[in-house]
Amino acid sequence: MNINSSFPFNIMESEADRPSVVVFSGSSPVRDEIVFAVKERVSSVFLPKRVILIVREKFQSNLAELLSNSEFSREIENLMGDNYEGVVGIQVSGKGEFQQIHGTMESNNNLYKQLLREGMLEIFRCRKGLISSSSGYHFSKPSGDHCDKFIRASNLLVSSTEVIFLAISLLPHINQNLKRVYIDTSSIAYLVATAVRISSEVQENVEVIIESFESYTALKEDYDFIENPESLVVISATTSGSLGKKLLDKHNFVKEQIITFLYSKLIDDQIGLLDILEAVPGGIISGPSAGCEFCKNGSRVIRISGDQFLPETPRNELLVIRKTDFSASREKVFSDLAAKEVLSWNKFPSSEGRNKEHFYIDVEKALGIEDTDFSTKIDKVINRYLSRHLDTIVSVDSECSLALAKKMTGGIGDISLVSLSQLEEEDFTNKNSILVVAGVITSGRKLLSVSRKLREMHNSATVTYVIGFCKLPTKAMYDQLEKDLRMGGHEVVVLCHFPMPRIKEENVRTSWEAELEILTKYSESNPLQEQSIVLTPTLSKRLELIQCDNLDQNQLFLESPVGATLLLRDSFSFWSSFATKERIDSSNQSDVYWTIQAILHDLRSPKEDKGLATVYHTTLISPVCFDRFNRLRKNPFQAGRFDKI
Repeated sequence: MNINSSFPFNIMESEADRPSVVVFSGSSPVRDEIVFAVKERVSSVFLPKRVILIVREKFQSNLAELLSNSEFSREIENLMGDNYEGVVGIQVSGKGEFQQIHGTMESNNNLYKQLLREGMLEIFRCRKGLISSSSGYHFSKPSGDHCDKFIRASNLLVSSTEVIFLAISLLPHINQNLKRVYIDTSSIAYLVATAVRISSEVQENVEVIIESFESYTALKEDYDFIENPESLVVISATTSGSLGKKLLDKHNFVKEQIITFLYSKLIDDQIGLLDILEAVPGGIISGPSAGCEFCKNGSRVIRISGDQFLPETPRNELLVIRKTDFSASREKVFSDLAAKEVLSWNKFPSSEGRNKEHFYIDVEKALGIEDTDFSTKIDKVINRYLSRHLDTIVSVDSECSLALAKKMTGGIGDISLVSLSQLEEEDFTNKNSILVVAGVITSGRKLLSVSRKLREMHNSATVTYVIGFCKLPTKAMYDQLEKDLRMGGHEVVVLCHFPMPRIKEENVRTSWEAELEILTKYSESNPLQEQSIVLTPTLSKRLELIQCDNLDQNQLFLESPVGATLLLRDSFSFWSSFATKERIDSSNQSDVYWTIQAILHDLRSPKEDKGLATVYHTTLISPVCFDRFNRLRKNPFQAGRFDKI
């Protein structure tokens, strides 16, 4: 960065006053850079009152020369516009004292303090001096307290000009006898060294030693502080003031020797340079680890450690999947649909479809099951929405949507049932009420296409979108789709929310594709095959099935060592509330695959950002799960069933 660069920010002299544009130059002010800084800030300030230029005392003559330049004055006037009250020049001494040297502004110490404070807050905001957590994790400070936000002073120390401005706040606390400064983290050494360098109190032949005592490490160990008047302690940041208090209690420092740079709370009249609470919406929640509300709510703890106060290195956590991970809402849906040939895998959604649906729901079979939550909701929709005003039901182009639409008409003769592809926009202009039916949605694109065709309808007409099964992966995606479809006062009704992972052939490499790649390497038909390994008959058969894309609902997994199809054991705990012998015997591997995928999907994307991974950690499925998943019967030569937890 150019050493003559300036730092602009705003200051209000009173609540009713217009803001001024204040520019600080850490070195000799350069005309073009001052003009550029003013121009940049004026664009974001409404009718600024004046320009305030601040320099260090040693550059006072340079500022006076710049202010006497008529071309510079005209450039500033052209930028400021009407009601402009001129340029004010201020110098800052090596003791941190402000003095007005040019202009007519009525100034005093309180205004100078406000100017310094507002400038420091601007740097704090721009450089993001606050690290915030989410509901999925929170922080453990070096003190051991837990908090939702952590102040990190080193984030502010990016620009040399900004560091000089921040260092001005330290100058009044540096005296002629200073020989050493103890800091709680080496990350603020640059700030302290800058303050020492620009201070007029430190003699040129004196070398001030700056040394880190590593925060609370000094309290746990016998750190060799020199506690005479020649020492100063600078604490980078605090949310409680506890470190300063403990240093005063344990050592022979006086209150004036311990300075806190950034703080949200201090105790016992400690000295702080900048209260950052104004720049922290909602404040900072901090308290003892015992009884921590964040921990009680399942939030993970990220420890702030080391001399640099960095969040700990991302770590892996092992997850043991348990029955409680299968939510009550999931259990209800599976109790209605599992082991009834509804939950299928890798099928075409329609006879004209080109791409298979990874998680395929057979709506026609679901419609044939009585006394389910799904069938009850269909009856309610029929009773509520099939009114005398309804004359048209539009089916989204798929067999499952048509089946659901036919179920809803129930043989009513005066309601026409048409598919989306049969209609044009002008066909809807005279319609009073329309019901749009989609059997299953994975992305919602077809429904959005319908909504575009319905734009020509009269404003008083109503459209109700009925969705059989909604497989959108996240609530946020569904909320956005619902918002788009409801525009114009329309309604959206979902019979069954069934969020599942979105598998796109072009983006996601499935396990079966990986299996095909591995097996192909050892295939006799592979011209590049140079391995001595020959596939067994079982694996050769498996390769042929995958290559032909001919796996049925009981061939998702490899066969047992004796060539038997893997079947579900009676003790499948996720189905324990509804699993009868008849249902277990009629289940297939697709049902099991749906169950496990639903559990993993819910673990990855639960509410309130408490998923399997955050910025600071990742989660791996514990190997213990696989020990519990794959136990065979006592007699391995029988059916080859496998235990599921």
